[in-house]
Amino acid sequence: MQPQRPPFWEWPLDRLNVLLITGALLTLLLLSVVNYVIQRRAAGFALATPAPEVVNTVSPAAQTAQPQTTAEVPALLAPAAPAETTPLSIVKPRHGSQMAAPLARIEGTAPPGALVVVFDNNRRLGDIVADAQGKWTLDLRAPLTEGDHLLRVQATDAQRQPLGRSAPALVTILAPQPPTIMAPMAGARLTAGAALTISGSAMPDSSIRVLVDQQVVGETSSNGRGTWQLALPKPLSRGQHRLRADLISPNGNLLISSAEVSVTVSP
Repeated sequence: MQPQRPPFWEWPLDRLNVLLITGALLTLLLLSVVNYVIQRRAAGFALATPAPEVVNTVSPAAQTAQPQTTAEVPALLAPAAPAETTPLSIVKPRHGSQMAAPLARIEGTAPPGALVVVFDNNRRLGDIVADAQGKWTLDLRAPLTEGDHLLRVQATDAQRQPLGRSAPALVTILAPQPPTIMAPMAGARLTAGAALTISGSAMPDSSIRVLVDQQVVGETSSNGRGTWQLALPKPLSRGQHRLRADLISPNGNLLISSAEVSVTVSP
Protein backbone atom coordinates (compact mmCIF):
# COMPACT_ATOMS: atom_id res chain seq x y z
CA MET A 1 0.00 0.00 0.00
CA GLN A 2 1.47 3.34 -1.18
CA PRO A 3 1.49 6.36 1.12
CA GLN A 4 -1.07 9.14 0.25
CA ARG A 5 0.35 12.56 -0.83
CA PRO A 6 -0.64 15.54 1.28
CA PRO A 7 -2.49 18.50 -0.34
CA PHE A 8 -0.30 21.22 -1.99
CA TRP A 9 -0.85 23.70 0.86
CA GLU A 10 0.89 21.31 3.07
CA TRP A 11 3.82 20.91 0.74
CA PRO A 12 7.18 22.14 1.82
CA LEU A 13 8.09 25.72 0.85
CA ASP A 14 10.50 24.75 -1.93
CA ARG A 15 7.88 22.72 -3.77
CA LEU A 16 5.41 25.56 -3.59
CA ASN A 17 7.93 27.94 -5.21
CA VAL A 18 8.51 25.54 -8.07
CA LEU A 19 4.79 25.34 -8.67
CA LEU A 20 4.37 29.12 -8.79
CA ILE A 21 7.28 29.62 -11.19
CA THR A 22 6.00 26.90 -13.50
CA GLY A 23 2.53 28.50 -13.57
CA ALA A 24 3.97 31.89 -14.42
CA LEU A 25 5.97 30.47 -17.32
CA LEU A 26 2.92 28.68 -18.69
CA THR A 27 0.90 31.89 -18.47
CA LEU A 28 3.53 33.87 -20.43
CA LEU A 29 3.67 31.19 -23.07
CA LEU A 30 -0.10 31.22 -23.44
CA LEU A 31 -0.19 34.99 -23.81
CA SER A 32 2.52 34.86 -26.49
CA VAL A 33 0.53 32.32 -28.49
CA VAL A 34 -2.63 34.42 -28.26
CA ASN A 35 -0.77 37.57 -29.38
CA TYR A 36 0.75 35.74 -32.36
CA VAL A 37 -2.66 34.50 -33.48
CA ILE A 38 -4.18 37.98 -33.26
CA GLN A 39 -1.38 39.52 -35.35
CA ARG A 40 -1.69 36.87 -38.04
CA ARG A 41 -5.42 37.43 -38.33
CA ALA A 42 -4.96 41.21 -38.59
CA ALA A 43 -2.41 40.80 -41.37
CA GLY A 44 -4.65 38.45 -43.28
CA PHE A 45 -7.54 40.91 -43.03
CA ALA A 46 -5.43 43.73 -44.46
CA LEU A 47 -4.36 41.60 -47.43
CA ALA A 48 -7.90 40.48 -48.09
CA THR A 49 -9.31 44.04 -48.23
CA PRO A 50 -9.76 44.96 -51.94
CA ALA A 51 -8.16 48.16 -53.24
CA PRO A 52 -10.60 50.94 -54.19
CA GLU A 53 -11.51 50.91 -57.85
CA VAL A 54 -10.12 53.78 -59.91
CA VAL A 55 -12.85 55.42 -61.91
CA ASN A 56 -11.80 56.54 -65.37
CA THR A 57 -13.12 60.09 -65.81
CA VAL A 58 -11.64 60.61 -69.28
CA SER A 59 -14.25 60.83 -72.01
CA PRO A 60 -14.07 58.38 -74.93
CA ALA A 61 -13.42 61.30 -77.29
CA ALA A 62 -10.43 62.29 -75.28
CA GLN A 63 -9.20 58.69 -75.28
CA THR A 64 -9.29 58.52 -79.08
CA ALA A 65 -7.68 61.94 -79.53
CA GLN A 66 -4.16 62.30 -80.78
CA PRO A 67 -1.48 61.96 -78.11
CA GLN A 68 -0.45 65.24 -76.62
CA THR A 69 2.88 66.68 -77.59
CA THR A 70 4.99 68.66 -75.21
CA ALA A 71 5.12 72.33 -76.16
CA GLU A 72 8.57 73.47 -77.04
CA VAL A 73 9.80 76.06 -74.57
CA PRO A 74 12.04 78.60 -76.24
CA ALA A 75 15.50 78.78 -74.82
CA LEU A 76 16.01 81.65 -72.46
CA LEU A 77 17.80 84.48 -74.13
CA ALA A 78 21.07 85.41 -72.56
CA PRO A 79 20.93 88.85 -70.96
CA ALA A 80 22.19 91.52 -73.25
CA ALA A 81 25.62 92.81 -72.40
CA PRO A 82 25.47 96.31 -70.96
CA ALA A 83 26.33 98.98 -73.45
CA GLU A 84 29.80 100.30 -73.06
CA THR A 85 29.89 103.84 -71.77
CA THR A 86 32.64 106.37 -72.31
CA PRO A 87 34.62 106.71 -69.09
CA LEU A 88 34.69 110.02 -67.28
CA SER A 89 38.31 111.15 -67.40
CA ILE A 90 40.82 113.93 -68.01
CA VAL A 91 42.94 113.13 -71.06
CA LYS A 92 45.00 116.29 -71.37
CA PRO A 93 46.91 117.36 -69.36
CA ARG A 94 47.89 113.92 -68.10
CA HIS A 95 48.21 113.09 -64.43
CA GLY A 96 51.72 113.87 -63.20
CA SER A 97 52.64 116.02 -66.20
CA GLN A 98 54.57 119.29 -66.07
CA MET A 99 53.44 121.99 -68.43
CA ALA A 100 54.43 125.50 -69.35
CA ALA A 101 52.30 128.27 -67.93
CA PRO A 102 49.66 129.26 -68.57
CA LEU A 103 47.32 126.27 -68.94
CA ALA A 104 44.29 127.44 -70.88
CA ARG A 105 42.69 124.21 -72.19
CA ILE A 106 41.61 120.92 -70.57
CA GLU A 107 40.41 117.92 -72.57
CA GLY A 108 38.77 114.65 -71.59
CA THR A 109 36.06 112.04 -72.14
CA ALA A 110 32.57 111.50 -70.75
CA PRO A 111 29.34 109.73 -71.74
CA PRO A 112 27.92 111.44 -74.86
CA GLY A 113 25.64 114.34 -74.01
CA ALA A 114 26.80 114.51 -70.38
CA LEU A 115 27.29 117.88 -68.72
CA VAL A 116 30.88 117.95 -67.50
CA VAL A 117 31.98 120.29 -64.72
CA VAL A 118 35.73 120.85 -64.27
CA PHE A 119 37.32 121.70 -60.93
CA ASP A 120 40.77 122.83 -59.82
CA ASN A 121 40.88 121.56 -56.23
CA ASN A 122 37.45 122.82 -55.09
CA ARG A 123 37.34 125.80 -57.47
CA ARG A 124 34.97 125.46 -60.39
CA LEU A 125 36.69 126.24 -63.68
CA GLY A 126 33.75 125.82 -66.04
CA ASP A 127 31.42 123.30 -67.67
CA ILE A 128 31.02 121.76 -71.11
CA VAL A 129 28.75 119.17 -72.81
CA ALA A 130 30.41 116.04 -74.20
CA ASP A 131 29.90 115.51 -77.93
CA ALA A 132 28.45 112.42 -79.65
CA GLN A 133 31.84 110.68 -79.50
CA GLY A 134 32.12 111.27 -75.76
CA LYS A 135 34.84 113.93 -76.04
CA TRP A 136 34.93 117.38 -74.50
CA THR A 137 37.30 120.38 -74.55
CA LEU A 138 37.10 123.25 -72.09
CA ASP A 139 38.88 126.54 -72.86
CA LEU A 140 39.47 128.27 -69.57
CA ARG A 141 38.44 131.91 -69.23
CA ALA A 142 41.20 132.40 -66.67
CA PRO A 143 44.20 130.18 -67.55
CA LEU A 144 45.93 128.34 -64.73
CA THR A 145 49.20 129.89 -63.63
CA GLU A 146 52.40 128.41 -62.19
CA GLY A 147 52.09 125.91 -59.38
CA ASP A 148 50.44 122.55 -58.60
CA HIS A 149 46.83 122.03 -59.68
CA LEU A 150 44.61 119.07 -58.76
CA LEU A 151 42.11 118.73 -61.60
CA ARG A 152 38.97 116.60 -61.52
CA VAL A 153 35.63 116.48 -63.32
CA GLN A 154 32.13 115.35 -62.47
CA ALA A 155 29.21 114.84 -64.80
CA THR A 156 25.42 114.61 -64.91
CA ASP A 157 23.09 113.27 -67.60
CA ALA A 158 20.27 115.05 -69.41
CA GLN A 159 17.98 114.55 -66.38
CA ARG A 160 20.71 116.01 -64.14
CA GLN A 161 21.31 112.63 -62.54
CA PRO A 162 24.92 112.29 -61.33
CA LEU A 163 27.19 110.08 -63.43
CA GLY A 164 30.14 110.09 -61.06
CA ARG A 165 33.55 111.69 -60.80
CA SER A 166 36.83 111.19 -62.60
CA ALA A 167 40.14 110.25 -61.06
CA PRO A 168 42.08 113.38 -60.13
CA ALA A 169 44.93 114.63 -62.29
CA LEU A 170 47.79 116.40 -60.55
CA VAL A 171 49.43 118.85 -62.93
CA THR A 172 52.45 121.07 -62.27
CA ILE A 173 52.59 124.27 -64.27
CA LEU A 174 56.04 125.76 -64.64
CA ALA A 175 57.41 128.97 -66.02
CA PRO A 176 57.87 128.41 -69.78
CA GLN A 177 61.35 127.39 -70.89
CA PRO A 178 62.46 128.05 -74.48
CA PRO A 179 62.69 125.06 -76.80
CA THR A 180 65.88 124.24 -78.66
CA ILE A 181 66.68 123.07 -82.19
CA MET A 182 69.23 120.25 -82.13
CA ALA A 183 69.11 119.15 -85.78
CA PRO A 184 70.14 120.50 -88.14
CA MET A 185 72.89 122.25 -86.23
CA ALA A 186 73.64 125.93 -86.68
CA GLY A 187 75.79 126.53 -89.76
CA ALA A 188 74.96 123.16 -91.33
CA ARG A 189 75.15 122.85 -95.12
CA LEU A 190 72.26 120.84 -96.55
CA THR A 191 71.85 119.19 -99.95
CA ALA A 192 69.32 120.75 -102.28
CA GLY A 193 66.22 118.64 -102.85
CA ALA A 194 66.85 116.44 -99.79
CA ALA A 195 64.04 115.86 -97.30
CA LEU A 196 64.60 117.61 -93.99
CA THR A 197 63.45 116.73 -90.47
CA ILE A 198 63.90 119.33 -87.76
CA SER A 199 64.20 118.01 -84.19
CA GLY A 200 64.94 119.40 -80.76
CA SER A 201 63.98 119.50 -77.10
CA ALA A 202 61.34 121.33 -75.09
CA MET A 203 59.28 121.04 -71.92
CA PRO A 204 57.58 117.62 -71.73
CA ASP A 205 54.13 117.32 -73.30
CA SER A 206 54.24 120.81 -74.79
CA SER A 207 53.14 122.15 -78.18
CA ILE A 208 55.82 123.31 -80.64
CA ARG A 209 55.40 125.46 -83.72
CA VAL A 210 58.24 125.41 -86.28
CA LEU A 211 59.05 128.35 -88.52
CA VAL A 212 61.40 128.71 -91.48
CA ASP A 213 62.26 132.27 -92.44
CA GLN A 214 59.48 133.55 -90.16
CA GLN A 215 56.90 131.33 -91.95
CA VAL A 216 55.06 128.57 -90.11
CA VAL A 217 55.81 125.17 -91.66
CA GLY A 218 54.07 122.93 -89.11
CA GLU A 219 53.30 122.09 -85.50
CA THR A 220 54.21 119.12 -83.34
CA SER A 221 54.34 118.09 -79.66
CA SER A 222 57.12 117.05 -77.35
CA ASN A 223 56.84 113.66 -75.68
CA GLY A 224 57.16 112.81 -72.03
CA ARG A 225 60.95 112.95 -72.31
CA GLY A 226 60.83 116.43 -73.85
CA THR A 227 61.95 115.59 -77.38
CA TRP A 228 60.17 116.58 -80.57
CA GLN A 229 60.62 116.42 -84.35
CA LEU A 230 58.90 117.65 -87.47
CA ALA A 231 59.39 116.50 -91.07
CA LEU A 232 59.07 119.44 -93.46
CA PRO A 233 56.41 118.99 -96.13
CA LYS A 234 58.91 119.89 -98.91
CA PRO A 235 62.70 120.40 -99.26
CA LEU A 236 64.18 123.82 -98.61
CA SER A 237 65.13 125.96 -101.57
CA ARG A 238 68.74 126.81 -102.28
CA GLY A 239 70.34 129.49 -100.18
CA GLN A 240 70.43 130.43 -96.52
CA HIS A 241 67.48 129.81 -94.18
CA ARG A 242 66.65 130.64 -90.56
CA LEU A 243 64.93 128.02 -88.41
CA ARG A 244 63.01 128.70 -85.19
CA ALA A 245 60.85 126.75 -82.74
CA ASP A 246 58.11 128.39 -80.66
CA LEU A 247 56.60 127.03 -77.46
CA ILE A 248 52.86 127.68 -77.73
CA SER A 249 49.92 127.32 -75.36
CA PRO A 250 47.12 124.82 -76.03
CA ASN A 251 45.03 127.57 -77.61
CA GLY A 252 47.88 128.57 -79.94
CA ASN A 253 49.34 131.61 -78.21
CA LEU A 254 53.10 132.16 -78.29
CA LEU A 255 54.78 131.53 -74.95
CA ILE A 256 58.51 131.65 -75.74
CA SER A 257 60.79 131.10 -78.74
CA SER A 258 64.03 129.26 -79.32
CA ALA A 259 67.20 130.82 -80.63
CA GLU A 260 67.30 130.91 -84.42
CA VAL A 261 69.44 128.38 -86.30
CA SER A 262 70.86 129.31 -89.70
CA VAL A 263 71.48 126.65 -92.36
CA THR A 264 72.57 126.79 -95.98
CA VAL A 265 71.22 124.66 -98.80
CA SER A 266 73.87 124.04 -101.45
CA PRO A 267 73.37 122.97 -105.07
